[in-house]
Amino acid sequence: MRSNFIIKNSTWGIVSQICNIVFGFIGRTVFINILGGDYLGISGLFTNILNILSLSELGFSTAVAYNLYKPLSSGDERKISAIMNFYKNVYRIVALTVLILGLGVVPFLEFLINESPFDINFLRFVYFLYLLKTVTSYLFSYNYTIATADQHNYVLVNIDSVSRIVLTVLNVVALILTHNYIFYLLIDIVCSLLINAVKSFIVKKRYPILRKKYVLEKEEKDKIVRDVKNIFMGKVSTVIVNSTDNIIISIFINTLSVGIYSNYNMLIGYVNGFIAQLTSSTQASLGNIFATETKEYGIISIRRMMFIIFIPVSICATCLFCCLNPFIEIWIGNQYVKSQIFVGIIVLNFFLMTIRTPLWQGVSVSGKFEQDKRIAIIGAISNLIISLALVQIFDISGVILGTVLSQCIQLVLKAKLLFDDYLESSSIMYFKLLLKYLLIVIIEVIVTYCISNFIIGNESIVKLFVSCLINVGISFIIIFVIFKNSDELQYAKGISKSILKKVGVLHE
Repeated sequence: MRSNFIIKNSTWGIVSQICNIVFGFIGRTVFINILGGDYLGISGLFTNILNILSLSELGFSTAVAYNLYKPLSSGDERKISAIMNFYKNVYRIVALTVLILGLGVVPFLEFLINESPFDINFLRFVYFLYLLKTVTSYLFSYNYTIATADQHNYVLVNIDSVSRIVLTVLNVVALILTHNYIFYLLIDIVCSLLINAVKSFIVKKRYPILRKKYVLEKEEKDKIVRDVKNIFMGKVSTVIVNSTDNIIISIFINTLSVGIYSNYNMLIGYVNGFIAQLTSSTQASLGNIFATETKEYGIISIRRMMFIIFIPVSICATCLFCCLNPFIEIWIGNQYVKSQIFVGIIVLNFFLMTIRTPLWQGVSVSGKFEQDKRIAIIGAISNLIISLALVQIFDISGVILGTVLSQCIQLVLKAKLLFDDYLESSSIMYFKLLLKYLLIVIIEVIVTYCISNFIIGNESIVKLFVSCLINVGISFIIIFVIFKNSDELQYAKGISKSILKKVGVLHE
């Protein structure tokens, strides 16, 4: 049953990701062609500011989902209702907190924006609309956690896919007819409210227990709060690492650069979304392995998980390095293209963020929360300090390089915590493996980039297509030659066959 839910959630997740990519491109293309990069820049900036203000929520959704697993499996309706009612009250407080903090930012907006062509009063009004959309989402989104914890997330994903199509069509029509950014935002807010209301209605219909008013016992509240405290700093670190880059770029460079960077970020985000489908259900499996198997088998499992992730990550990294700039030039024009060095840095950042997944999941299920909190604090502070220092020297590339270096610091500390402390083994093995994978990706990138540029000179759809084929083919060949006799490759083949049999592509 669980495997069926995993396949169903993953399948609809992939369908939703394809939908997001197609209609995201349509919406972004029309947006840039009609409004330009400066509007795109303030959109990215305000989104990141509100992500940071939403830190007041971080940890509750994860903790509540964790505490719902047992009562959902046992059918304890009273406990489910009590937890969700507590969660609803928390989210009302969160909504009010984000509103107050958000309004507190308004007087300081002009200090966060450099070289903007927009009047400050216009920017404040636009920011208020973004704040309104964020705050109202908290009045509905607490309901969704129960569907996710009950492995029925595909229902919400399907609604999101349909709503993405409808919203994109309405936004495109609004931009073409009015060329008005405020009207565009108002449509976005109204549609988001309606979509959230529909999703909330469907969840409540599926789980009528949500309408009951049971109250959570004090000890149970205290347990959830303790879980939140353990989760919070890791979430804070992730948000600071992912959401401060645009703010630093806006303050020290300009909002147009934020818009240009957001195009690269969007494309890499789409690729990340597909890879996330491979890793979304592995943390629970790793937790079971750590709880029931030997520490040696835990190490073997992490090595295998790293290799399974490495295959798509290495192929995607080479494709991104070779094809990002040609794609953006064909898509929206040369004025939105950055240097190949910049592309190399953001692809390195992508590689580290994805290949680290088994390590991050291993630390999460090891119970080393106290030590992990300290690593999260170090990561967040180092990211800010290094990015602020390097932006003065290397411009926008320095900001991303700061994120890369802070990731490396956290990688070292988390590897030592998991392997040296918890698994009682040397972390040197992990560092050697990580370096090996990185060197293989560098070889793939150099070979494919040289061949692609040698075969076709001018930027074109044909070159893009041929480059992708070359990247995928050469990457597969290099991986097979290097790992053909390895345990990891044999394990990956076994996993692939099992999945193909389960979906009916292969038969016994």
